[in-house]
Amino acid sequence: MVTTVQNQPVFNVLLDKTLHSVLSPRHFLDYSVVTFHYGRALSLAKSGKIYLSGFYLREADRLLTQVLCPVTNQWILIYALPKKAFYFFQVQDYTTAGHLSEQAIHLCMQMQKSGYDFLFHAGIQQRFNLARVKLNSGMPQMGLEACSLCLVDLIRYVGVNAANPDNLELGIRNIYQVVIKTFNFLQKKAQEPESCFLLLSYFLKDTLSLPGTAQFSDDPRYVEMISFLHLFSFVIDRDFKLFRQTASRAFIHDEFLRKILQGYLGGPAITTASLTKL
Repeated sequence: MVTTVQNQPVFNVLLDKTLHSVLSPRHFLDYSVVTFHYGRALSLAKSGKIYLSGFYLREADRLLTQVLCPVTNQWILIYALPKKAFYFFQVQDYTTAGHLSEQAIHLCMQMQKSGYDFLFHAGIQQRFNLARVKLNSGMPQMGLEACSLCLVDLIRYVGVNAANPDNLELGIRNIYQVVIKTFNFLQKKAQEPESCFLLLSYFLKDTLSLPGTAQFSDDPRYVEMISFLHLFSFVIDRDFKLFRQTASRAFIHDEFLRKILQGYLGGPAITTASLTKL
């Protein structure tokens, strides 16, 4: 179920519809030219071509200074700030990456209040990006607590928007993205059993204590995700025997969640032997 975490195409449909309604053809062309350069910078940074990425980033910044329409400028920044943050994240300039993510969060909140409700999802993405900056800059507790707040807000969002197909779809996809990427970080800590329990607790304690989550939506993906998360209450409680019994009987459709679960069931750190040492 790879498409579960590919939320960008769904978001882009809403974004494109909005842009065509608020920008003139000329301003939309300006938007397209500048964001192409930021998009190219992101693609190159992801592939490790940092020098070329920096070239496109500087050219995009130069082009942005020539955009005189404030509305167009705002929408370009919505697109651009996360791309710039990722570039600095890749070169391990976490301070700059964090500042850019904070700017993106503020702008998303500002524009969401102006009536662009779908930017809630962009704001969540930037909050999650900021959390990942903290995770990778030696602040795991702060980072995981920030991830936890993203997850809690998304679950509540699904509860409020269960009847809205677009909002529900984006909400569920964002939940999957936050959970899967955070667990990928957590599994890197699998060689440290004591740390593993603590970090899991930072991430999941607020979600696991949130009442009524199972009733927020009957979408099968959402139901599966909530069931998956509740399996880890046994791990946090250090009842690994019950976790193994329950998890081994659970049928998980999503390939990413299944891989995570298999990692915990067969991982070297969280075993009965390691638990006896704690």
